[in-house]
Amino acid sequence: MGTWATGPFDNDSAADFAYDVRETHGPTERQSLLLLTLAAGTVYLRSHRAGEWDWELEFAVAAAAFTADEHTGIKQFTDCSYARGVEDDEELSLKPYVQFGPLAPELLDVSRLFVSRLLVWMEAARTDREWTDPIHAVLRALYK
Repeated sequence: MGTWATGPFDNDSAADFAYDVRETHGPTERQSLLLLTLAAGTVYLRSHRAGEWDWELEFAVAAAAFTADEHTGIKQFTDCSYARGVEDDEELSLKPYVQFGPLAPELLDVSRLFVSRLLVWMEAARTDREWTDPIHAVLRALYK
């Protein structure tokens, strides 16, 4: 796994997840994938000690970032090639952004819950601000 920065899509796992999102068939399936991913992230937080970070959380953070951008209508987190599902061997030009349709209210609720719990979990692990600040930014966007 590679991580090159602290944003929601600045790691290989999140970029792989974005590719999976891109390959889904339509807005309903995309939102279902986000809901399942966020639920899995919430289960992970309950079953692992604070600070035991793994790909499940990277997927869930990316799902929350997709949700935040759809909620605000601003592509604050997903306006990058990694969030648009660019494969490693493709040119890094931006592909068209995937569409999610009207955002399901439960997706927003589950995203808010996951990100809030993640921040508490990260605080318990005494995670540096450089890592928590991007998560706080996602949470703020989810409440706009």
